[in-house]
Amino acid sequence: MHISKIPEKTALLRMFQQVIFKATKLCLLGSIAIILGCHSKENLELSKACFEGNMQNARLALGKGADPNARISSSKMTPLMIAGCGIEAVQALDSKTDTSKLLAGIRSDPTGRVEIIRLLLSLGADAKATNSGGYGTLFYAITGDLPLGCRLLIEAGANPTLVERSGFSPLHFACITGKAECLELLVQGLPPKAVDVWCAPIKDGSSGLTPLMQAADHGYVKCVDVLLKAGATVNLSDDKIGTALTFASMRGHLEVVQLLLKAGADLEEPAINGSTPLKKASYGGHEKLVTFLISIGANVNAKDKHGRTPLMEASFKGHINIVKLLLTAKAIVDIADNKGQTAMSLAKSSGQSEIAQLIQNWR
Repeated sequence: MHISKIPEKTALLRMFQQVIFKATKLCLLGSIAIILGCHSKENLELSKACFEGNMQNARLALGKGADPNARISSSKMTPLMIAGCGIEAVQALDSKTDTSKLLAGIRSDPTGRVEIIRLLLSLGADAKATNSGGYGTLFYAITGDLPLGCRLLIEAGANPTLVERSGFSPLHFACITGKAECLELLVQGLPPKAVDVWCAPIKDGSSGLTPLMQAADHGYVKCVDVLLKAGATVNLSDDKIGTALTFASMRGHLEVVQLLLKAGADLEEPAINGSTPLKKASYGGHEKLVTFLISIGANVNAKDKHGRTPLMEASFKGHINIVKLLLTAKAIVDIADNKGQTAMSLAKSSGQSEIAQLIQNWR
């Protein structure tokens, strides 16, 4: 089983990480609380068996009266959530604390965890339950990279498109963490466009994002492919960044950009501020992506609402190779933005004297 640490790339992801770390720590604290006698011995035994994927011990604990819907400490995690998560996921998400060090060297049996989920569901465990942070059972199965567990939970009523109290759906979380195998099971049987679910608005006031935007933003090619095949609308735009193509261009994810364009993404679709994918790639210094976008005919002189062009952005940021690419592609050097600034003056203002001289010589 592959458990990867969650990358920190966007404000949305950082916010989401904080909830994950909090939930994980609460989970661990809950387990310790049981050990200290704050919960029944039977529920302790069941929780430990769920973490480890030990089916035999899970049966024994349940036979002694352990509650399949027990709520663990203040985190309100259930045995289903613990089985979905597994010890490795806890270690990957929270690997530096003293608590997690107690789990070092312990490994779980993913097959056993799936069978425990099946057993718990047969005994009436609630697949729709959420923890104190508002995350449901699918969240934990995705965290623990347990595709078959996801399938069982969905069959038992867990909704992969439901935006939970946390503000996110399981689809979003699978895309943020790059769990393509889980995502494939989450989208199975969904009607067309059902994967276009929006997460709740972000705290900075911008709109939420779709799973496709999330996957594109993080560069998860397989997740993007899964969503497109499931009917995701490729040209949906949020009210801040733009379409999935804009997100991918901003991050320099060339393979994702190519996949989205093949699916019909609009090469010149501007964000709410007028930024095109080429402008985002130029600003970000993504040379290979800029080369590709120019090669397929992207408008090198497109302006955003501030009058800024890709050349202006690359010049201001000091991306000299991209400046050369844009100049070769016949970018106009004397265009002025809404404040009267040109690419050359912007280069000078940011201390990019070599670029300013290059533009001067290009005239």
